[in-house]
Amino acid sequence: MGLHPYLQPGEFIPFAHRGGSLEAPENTMAAFQAAVDLGFKYIETDVIVTRDNSLVCFHDLDLARLTGQPGLSTDLTREDLRGVKVKGSHPVPYLEELLSTWPDIHINIEPKNDRAVVPLIETIRRLGAQDRVCLGTFPAARLKQIRRLGGDWLCTALGQSDVVKLVLAGYKMPFFRIDGHCAQMPARFQGRNIITKGLLRAAEARGVKVHAWTINDEDEMERLIDVGVHGIMTDRPSLLKKVMERRGMWPDGAGDQALREETPEKA
Repeated sequence: MGLHPYLQPGEFIPFAHRGGSLEAPENTMAAFQAAVDLGFKYIETDVIVTRDNSLVCFHDLDLARLTGQPGLSTDLTREDLRGVKVKGSHPVPYLEELLSTWPDIHINIEPKNDRAVVPLIETIRRLGAQDRVCLGTFPAARLKQIRRLGGDWLCTALGQSDVVKLVLAGYKMPFFRIDGHCAQMPARFQGRNIITKGLLRAAEARGVKVHAWTINDEDEMERLIDVGVHGIMTDRPSLLKKVMERRGMWPDGAGDQALREETPEKA
C-alpha cells in the first residue's frame, strides 16, 4: 500500500493526543487551540455520533468522567449538547468545527461507536478532508466498514490483528498481507518493548509508518526517537516539543508562522 498524503515521508510526526489531555481539558477547542499554538500540525481526537447524528469530539460513551453528568453521550441530541460542559466550562466541539477552524491541521480520528462511521465518512467527503485525516479503531468490524466505505483514498491505521503480525515480523516471523497505512500502537506490552528496530524494519519494508501512543514520559520519548519511530502521540505536547527542540527536530520557520497567523484568536 502506497504512502498516503496524510503521512509525510522521512518526517517524524508529533501528535497532540486528544489535544493534549494532561495540559488542557481533553477534546475541547481550548485543547486543540493550545496544541496549535505550540506549533502542532497533527491532533488526535475521538468522535461519537449523537442520537440525531451529530458528530462530536468526545471520548467516553458515559458522560460522568468529563462532564459530571449522568447518562450516555450517545443519547444526546444537538440541542442537549448546549447544556453539556467538559470540566464545567468547555462546550463539546463538533468534528466539523475542528476540521473547519484549522483547515491545514491533520486530524487522527477514532470513531467510538459504530453509528459514527457513516456520518464520519460522509463528513470527510463533504469537506474534502481525505488528505488530512487518518481513521483508526479497535473493533475489527468497525474498521472493515470504514475501509469499505472510505476506499483507497482514506488513510487508516492497522487493526489489532495486523499490529500483532507486525510485532511478530519484527522477530523475523513470516506472515502474509497487512491492511492499513500506519501502525498506531503502544510502545510496550506486558512490560516488554514491542516497538523495536526489528519491528520498524519490518514496517518500513511494507511501507507502513509506526506511531507510538500514548507516550507521556520524557525518557520513553527519547528511547522511541532513538529507535526510529515515525511519530509519537502524547498527552503532554509541550514536553514532546521540548524533547524535539533539544534534538533539533522541531519544525521551525515560515510555514509554522503562517499557520499561527491563520489561527483564530482565543475568545
